[in-house]
Amino acid sequence: MKRTQLLDVISRKLAPFVMLFGFYLIAFAHSSPGGGFQGGVVLASGVVLLSLGREIGDVQRLFPVSVVHTAEILAFLALLI
Repeated sequence: MKRTQLLDVISRKLAPFVMLFGFYLIAFAHSSPGGGFQGGVVLASGVVLLSLGREIGDVQRLFPVSVVHTAEILAFLALLI
């Protein structure tokens, strides 16, 4: 896929706001049905937006697999508790 400078700039400027909105949905949408699910989808779309604008290696440096895996385990343990 050919990446342009415009796509790179827009994805880098827009992705933090998309992720911030995802965190907001997770934190404050607990009173509506499925609020955490929508927040997770928005967070994942922010990561996909970054990977579309940048090389996948750049995104993996921002979100290392080991850190993401640890965060998933901690979130699951928090859910159980």
